[in-house]
Amino acid sequence: MDKKPKKKEKKKQDVRSNDKALSPVSKKGPGESFKKRHGVNKESIFHVEYYIIWNTHQKKDLFVDQKTRNFVRQQLKAFAKGRKWTIKNLLVDKNMIEIQIIVTPEYSPHKVFSDLRRSLNDPLKAKYPQLKTKAPTLWHAKYYAQTIGKIDPEKALEFSL
Repeated sequence: MDKKPKKKEKKKQDVRSNDKALSPVSKKGPGESFKKRHGVNKESIFHVEYYIIWNTHQKKDLFVDQKTRNFVRQQLKAFAKGRKWTIKNLLVDKNMIEIQIIVTPEYSPHKVFSDLRRSLNDPLKAKYPQLKTKAPTLWHAKYYAQTIGKIDPEKALEFSL
């Protein structure tokens, strides 16, 4: 039997490691403007943005005056700030709430919706007791949620290398 010696395979140079070494993000870390637009932690860069609409129970007009609408806005903004979420757009109408919000990746659209809705229940009923008689349940169970995204091909490529 004639045994042929195995050829030594040339190790391929890992192009990714060389490219990553040149990456400005890996050397310095993300710039401040990037950090403001995207969430950044030690291991991940993320941008999770949702657009959510929900109605009052049976679409009753609960927020007819500007004072109540402002209170709802303040409560939602304070709750979002506590969670380190960013509200980009917020519309409070007489029977619905429309919000565009940037959250951290651990929150699903349903969790965001549930938490925002729940954050309003007690403060609204405490400040406006007449709402209890108008609608024992403030919110309709249905909601509309959409993810909003844009892919930055350069950042995606940089991250994958």
